[in-house]
Amino acid sequence: MKPTLQSIKYFVSLLKACIASKDLERGRDIHFQLAQNGLLQKDSFLSSKVVNMYAKCGKIFQAQEVFDMILYRDVVIWTALIAGYAQSNSEGAKALAYFRRMQLEAVCPNAFTFSSLLKACGNTGETENGRLVHATVSFTMLFERNLFVATAVIGMYAKWGHFIDAEAAFSRLSLRDEVVWTSLVSGYVEHGHGMEAVKCLEQMHHDRISPSATTYTCILGACILLGDLEMGRYMHCEIIKRNLLRRDFVLGNAVIDMYSKCGCLAEAKAVFDCLGTHNVVSWTALISGYTDHELAEDACACYLKMQNEGISPDAFAVSCCLKACGTIGAAGQGEAIYADITSTWFSDKDLIVGTALVDMYAKCGLIDKAQDVFNKLPIRDKVLWNSLLTGYSQYGEIKKLLLLFDRMRKDQFEPHSATFVNIFNACTHAGLIEEGHAYFDAMRKEFGIHPLIEHYTCMMDLYGRAGMLEEAVVVLNSFPCHPNMVTLMSILGACRKLNNLEVGQQVFYQALGLCMQEPSVYVSLYNLYAGDI
Repeated sequence: MKPTLQSIKYFVSLLKACIASKDLERGRDIHFQLAQNGLLQKDSFLSSKVVNMYAKCGKIFQAQEVFDMILYRDVVIWTALIAGYAQSNSEGAKALAYFRRMQLEAVCPNAFTFSSLLKACGNTGETENGRLVHATVSFTMLFERNLFVATAVIGMYAKWGHFIDAEAAFSRLSLRDEVVWTSLVSGYVEHGHGMEAVKCLEQMHHDRISPSATTYTCILGACILLGDLEMGRYMHCEIIKRNLLRRDFVLGNAVIDMYSKCGCLAEAKAVFDCLGTHNVVSWTALISGYTDHELAEDACACYLKMQNEGISPDAFAVSCCLKACGTIGAAGQGEAIYADITSTWFSDKDLIVGTALVDMYAKCGLIDKAQDVFNKLPIRDKVLWNSLLTGYSQYGEIKKLLLLFDRMRKDQFEPHSATFVNIFNACTHAGLIEEGHAYFDAMRKEFGIHPLIEHYTCMMDLYGRAGMLEEAVVVLNSFPCHPNMVTLMSILGACRKLNNLEVGQQVFYQALGLCMQEPSVYVSLYNLYAGDI
């Protein structure tokens, strides 16, 4: 049976609805119906929509199976598969491979093909291939004629952090809409350049281009980077004025996240309550905010409410709640959460949840359980290693900590600054002066890590507790910046304990220079003199 225009429109609209709602089961039913009627082989546009449906629902290999069954493949069906692989960060290389196969079959790419390729190159970091595609679209004049392609070029360079190239491509455009601007803004925010993103927004206003919901979402990310709550509030007001909050779920979640990250949990909760519906992202933004600002009970309560609403947590929501459980020592509640997800969706390969579980056990003093989880995880990163190292450091397990450090090195994981803070703290509590000094030297000479104020503070504490005040003062005088009051008060306490008036006076004047109005400084000096009498 030959498909009619009406039947094609009908099935296309159904497949679009499945993509919008991520209804994979319904999409499979439509695919089966089309296959039974022999419509897939007769209409490449319909078959491309089926490929697109599977790709957008996260089933790229099923999209591949549909593609392989199509006998006649035009540019539409090829582009659907290439676009599917391009949207996945882990499968972007296959988009390039299928593009080469497409060329071998003498199928000419169109603007959408090139846009998908540019996206794939941006996601995979394929700079050489990306520049080659850019050269091709420039040669064919697609860059100048097609804003969709131009946006993809700028987005690719911005994704790489190559902002000189992105800005150069941007400057060549005579017409710039909010989508092009947003591709640049998104790149700036992704690479931590919050101020540059804000400047882009100002220029958009100057050019009388209205920001889209996606633009506002990126700018809210810039507000988080800059810690600029007032700008975040101003953006929130602009969003309300344009009535975008209820119409765009992602934007609503971004507003909640901005207030949460800036510590305004009451405002975050107010926005959350104003949203008509909630998903796992909006709940997780709230849970994360409570966790980061040490409101662990509120975080756990939100987690339970989310489940009561029938919303399944994702890995990030679970990790936030496990972190909250670690903060309040609620190991039993954390284990219950872990048991619940293990019975439903959790995989032993989930590094995010595994790391949070190790961290929770370590903070609750269950270091052996933390080690067991660590040993079972097949994949490990620096965050996981340091979570366990921190646990051993906090509980004075110096031998196990140093053994773990050696194991970390053997597994080709280079330590970073936080690793050495853990080592120095452990050496301090164990009184291992020589070992601490040796690791301090190794950090600089062997690993090329420039000491931060935290490392100098640890070394001062190490020497101060051992009564080696002269050595502590040498470290104090080598600080890259002014030491904070906590560090100076710690040394003053050691001077009092050891009755060392000379060093105490020297540290007192440094503390006085930092804050003359701090009463504890004068009390410490008084106690120092009182101990000398």
